[in-house]
Amino acid sequence: AYGIPAVHYPEPWPNDGLTVMRVAAWAHSAGAGRRFARAAFEVQFGDGLALSDEENIELAAHRAGLDPVYALAAAQDPEVKVALIENTQAAIDVGAPGVPTIVVGDQVFWGDDRLHEAVAAAS
Repeated sequence: AYGIPAVHYPEPWPNDGLTVMRVAAWAHSAGAGRRFARAAFEVQFGDGLALSDEENIELAAHRAGLDPVYALAAAQDPEVKVALIENTQAAIDVGAPGVPTIVVGDQVFWGDDRLHEAVAAAS
């Protein structure tokens, strides 16, 4: 219904996403968060490659137009680690129960079955 290609879950699933989430936090601060997020989802669920593996994170960074080696190094930066902790706390504070969660004003919409409501609230 959303035009999303078939999902291919990686092995193992679920997997450890800490490093890739740190790279996502860094990419966001570098103005490339959306590009990286899309590339990461395509690698993990389109290609079926686990983002717990550094080479797959590098592939996602490359596809997003980012330097893969620098992206992985950024995941170890203490400021990036703090940014991810703060982002996680902000999600907890707003009441985000999972993915996808969209916040419009003071309304929290959770689940792909609520996306149309989030769009209507934002209009």
